Amino acid sequence: MSRQWKNDDFQREFSESEKWTNSTYLSDVKIKGSAVEIVVELENCEPNEHATYIAKIANQHIKWIVSNIEMILSYVASKMTSLANQWLQEGESEMTEEDFKKRILLERISISGVGEFDTNIPIKDGNIILYFFDDEIFAGHTIQVFVYEGYVLDEDPTLIG
Repeated sequence: MSRQWKNDDFQREFSESEKWTNSTYLSDVKIKGSAVEIVVELENCEPNEHATYIAKIANQHIKWIVSNIEMILSYVASKMTSLANQWLQEGESEMTEEDFKKRILLERISISGVGEFDTNIPIKDGNIILYFFDDEIFAGHTIQVFVYEGYVLDEDPTLIG
């Protein structure tokens, strides 16, 4: 089944009233009717002390992801379709990048960083990670893509799980 993503599918923003516990925030965001889990983990910050700031920065990153989901899906497909074709079972047809792109689904966004509140939560060392459901392309393994400073996507997406 083909999934189409649009920027206006981002239906919920983080708010200062959300509960922060042990510097970890968990929530879901609806994107085109599908729930995407959001996990924000910070070091060196007190629960609820900077919730407004954290919500603002996390929301910036999430909005970038939502605004660029088509590009992200195409990128992952370009990097993973060849491997997917190596995983084909007997009788399955070779997959194109477009076939691959239609089958994967963003299921989790993880944002981590140090709770320094005079600057944005930095994007460095891959502290934004995107996790994609593989629709059994890789026998149920999750596709993991790190996002680096400047919203540069990982050169080598990996399989986990």
